[in-house]
Formats: sequence, C-alpha cells, structure tokens
Amino acid sequence: MEALLRWGIQGNQAVQAWGSPLLDSFFRAVTMLGDEKFYLLLVPFLYWVIDKRLALRAGLLYLLSAYVNAVLKGIFAVPRPSADLVRVLDHATGYSFPSGHAQSTTTAWGYLAASRRKRWLWVTAAAVIGLVCLSRVYLGVHYPQDVIVGTLVGALLVLLWISLEKRFAGRIHLSLPAQLALAVAVPLVLLLLHAETDTCSAMGTLLGLSLGVILERRYVCFGNGGTTATRLLRFAVGIAVVLALYAGLKLVLPADLGFRVLRYGLIGLWASFGAPWVFVRTGLAPREQPTR
Repeated sequence: MEALLRWGIQGNQAVQAWGSPLLDSFFRAVTMLGDEKFYLLLVPFLYWVIDKRLALRAGLLYLLSAYVNAVLKGIFAVPRPSADLVRVLDHATGYSFPSGHAQSTTTAWGYLAASRRKRWLWVTAAAVIGLVCLSRVYLGVHYPQDVIVGTLVGALLVLLWISLEKRFAGRIHLSLPAQLALAVAVPLVLLLLHAETDTCSAMGTLLGLSLGVILERRYVCFGNGGTTATRLLRFAVGIAVVLALYAGLKLVLPADLGFRVLRYGLIGLWASFGAPWVFVRTGLAPREQPTR
C-alpha cells in the first residue's frame, strides 16, 4: 500500500511539474464537467429537449453509480492527497478512492456514447473523461490510481447496465401500485444500507425521479418535439425551478440527511413530472399517446 501511495504522489508531482496559472484556471473549469451541478443541468436538458428515454436511462445509471462510488469510498477510506506533498488547488471533501468525478463522467458519457453510437460522441466522451481525470490529478485532489479505478468502475457499470437493458427492457410489466412501491422501496433500502451525504443526494433524486417518471408516463406523456426556440424555452423554464429548489431549499431546510433526501427528491420529481406537466399545459411540449 505504501508503494502504491508513493507511486501516486510521484504521479501527482509529475503532472503538476508543468503547471501554470493558465493551466490552473483551465483545469478548474474542466473539472466542473464531473461535478454534480453539471449533471443537474445536463440530464434535465436531455430529458426535456433531446430524448427523454435516453436521459432517463442515463440519469438512473448516473445516480446508481454515485451510490456505488460512495459505498466504495467508505469501504477503502483512503485520505485525499496532502497539501504537504502536492499542490492542492481545489476544494474536495470525503475520501479519495475511487474518484467520483472519474467514475460519474465515465458512466454518463460512456453510456451516452454507447447508446447513440456516433463517432463524434465517442470522441467527445473520450475527451471529456480524459480531461476530467487529468484535472483531478492536476488539481491535487486525487491520486492517479483514484481516477484509473474510478474510470474502470464507471466503464464496468456501463457494460453491466447495457447488458441488463438488452435482457430486460420491455419484458417486465408491473401494475401502477407495484411500480410506485418499487420506486419508493429501492432508494430507501439502499439508504438503510448506507446513508451519508452523497448517498442521500443520489437516492433522494432517484426516489423523486422514479415516482415522477411513473406518473408522467401515465398522466402526462410529454414529447420532445417542437422548434428549437420552444425546446430552449422549456429548458429555461424548467431549469429555473430546478435551480430555485436546489439553492432555495438548501437555505431554508435543516442540514439533516432526511431533509437532504427531501430536497433532492423534490428536484427529481419536478424534473420528471412537474416540469413536463407544465410544458404540456402551456403548449411548450406536445403530448404523446399515454401508456397504461
């Protein structure tokens, strides 16, 4: 373990050896592509504007990946690089191994690229994943082995998710009460197994998102069609409420984990059900044939 740690420190120092103020700013910007806040914008954009089914699958995988990452960090409990040994240029909390940024970026972008199978998207995914991983090492918040393993775990989850999709997609049919019960039970059981800040964020969102999608499919069924201007307008309307819930509820709700689940749950519910309902009622989105 000590040998691996020494190798990691040497890796950080080697990357940081060619540092500069310009690169400091560049990698501080790049690393935001792996932040929770970025995916709080990306997934709703895909869901409301581009392809709601693709966005739903990518969002569910991202949330489950976040839970897995938090569990793995708790198991290994590896401290982050020390400012005594490397330059620490960004603020990060919690344990270091595996890298959550590397894992979430690989999961989200890897899945999108694998689903669409477009060369430009594969190139974009590879560039984003590579730059985010490099940024975490450059900024001194992760060792090289953290981002390597995070990337591998993310890739493994993508492969597993796609395999399960091929096997079970469209083959499982549950009644509405059973769907609702499952949507509530899965996040709560996972929280009972491992409850902390990051898992409460992920499972709260999963709870709200799952309930919202079930209700949306039955009672709203919005479509992604419309002019470019209409699509951008509905994104602007929807994301304004997402940001209000994200920032506003943080100010008014206590910092307890239970209220964190509530806060993120409301964000997920709005994104998947509330916003589509508003879009259809106001003519910002067409309505598809409801599924029963």
